[in-house]
Amino acid sequence: MTQFQATIYILWNKNYWMYFCLAIGFWVGSFFWQIMALPAACITFTMFDLIGYESLPDDDKAHYPEGQFTVQSYRIIQVMFQLAILTILLSFWDWKIAVGFGIIHLTAGCDILYDLIGWYPVCRDKPRTWKRWTPLGWFKKEIYNFGYIAQAIIGLTVAILLNVL
Repeated sequence: MTQFQATIYILWNKNYWMYFCLAIGFWVGSFFWQIMALPAACITFTMFDLIGYESLPDDDKAHYPEGQFTVQSYRIIQVMFQLAILTILLSFWDWKIAVGFGIIHLTAGCDILYDLIGWYPVCRDKPRTWKRWTPLGWFKKEIYNFGYIAQAIIGLTVAILLNVL
């Protein structure tokens, strides 16, 4: 199966196309009500992350360091996509929208959306040791369910308040 076929398979069989339609609706609505650009950006970034990461061969994800190069390359592309979204937000909307998206992403709000859209469990038995890039991760090496969810709720609240006030 080629990369393109794998992407189409993921889009169609996991019903991700519905979320693309939702994101397009939010993008269109954001020209009338600016704050709608926040969920549009979050859904767009999360869909890119879901499709991109799920398109990687399982061998590359499971067998570090053999697959390290592929995963690292994907992460570079992921950051470039995030910067493109931030550039679009800064170009068409207020700086507060771009900062709000950055806050939501930094506090793992897009990761919770990733879990919800991808039908992954938001609450897990094991701590999230890979969330060291979040504010809670700066102080704790292991983030458990309450901290993970509370951090995302606080980030979402701050982002909304920044854009409403």
